[in-house]
Amino acid sequence: MPKAVSDIIFLKKRELPVSKDDDTWIGLGTTDDGFTINQYFVDNPQMILGKLEKSRSMFGREDITVVDDGGISLTERISEALNYIDGHIGEHEITDTFDDAEVTEVSSIPADPNVRNYSYTMVDGDVYYRVNSIMQKADLTPSRLKRVTGLIEIRDSVRRLIELQSNDYSDDDIRKEQINLNYLYDNFTSEFGLINSRGNTLAFREDSSYYLLCSLENLNDDGTLKSKADMFAKRTIRKKQEIISADNANEALLFSLSEKGKVDLDYMSLIYGKSNDDIIRELNGIIYRLPYMDKEIYVISKRKYKRKAQTG
Repeated sequence: MPKAVSDIIFLKKRELPVSKDDDTWIGLGTTDDGFTINQYFVDNPQMILGKLEKSRSMFGREDITVVDDGGISLTERISEALNYIDGHIGEHEITDTFDDAEVTEVSSIPADPNVRNYSYTMVDGDVYYRVNSIMQKADLTPSRLKRVTGLIEIRDSVRRLIELQSNDYSDDDIRKEQINLNYLYDNFTSEFGLINSRGNTLAFREDSSYYLLCSLENLNDDGTLKSKADMFAKRTIRKKQEIISADNANEALLFSLSEKGKVDLDYMSLIYGKSNDDIIRELNGIIYRLPYMDKEIYVISKRKYKRKAQTG
């Protein structure tokens, strides 16, 4: 069993708010051994995949944990516990709550997957704002509408420029988009002031990219424009280079953490050219195998890894 206690939780959306008369599982109870735990587990001890014991938390406080009491594996315990779950997924009929006669204008549409969440976009000349799966038509004053429209154009140009650089397009393609960005920015700021100004902040701060646009301006201490960001004139992003080799096991481990976010022995073997067993031996004391797991999973011993990194 893993040392860290985990819960497997199944959720169901409620049709009504929680009340005091609801199921007992929302409260606490006491086991025969005197442990205070969720009432559900008091009533269903077979859903605890181990044995309850007293322990000490990392701050010295007395706590309760679940330990392996031997016998069967965690996988078998989970399979057995699933047999005790009494539930089903039923069909739910969605009924319209609006009278067709009352609908005079379409104010919301399904979200365009190409539009980022919490962002403004243009649809047939109108401004919409996406929240999750719906894009709602924005109710804007004429002045704010102009600001938002202009900032949408600048935002889209910035994103195109980032995409062109990330995908290593030619300098000519990047320069054309930089010219377009300069044109859009200069026209906008000549009428509405800096992107960082109060008026533009109030108009566009709900867009997820607003602070990206703010970074286009290098400001003086008094809030005036010091200079445009390098993006307007320089290539600021280089295409990510694929890692194809590592000189030693420790370097392969660093690349694995950076690229995969974990200790991936197969990946490390591919770029280092040695077997998984060889790598494990070389990293003895730096990585270790998680116990009680059905498959081999290795993690870092952070204290020893930090000490090794400091000593070279």
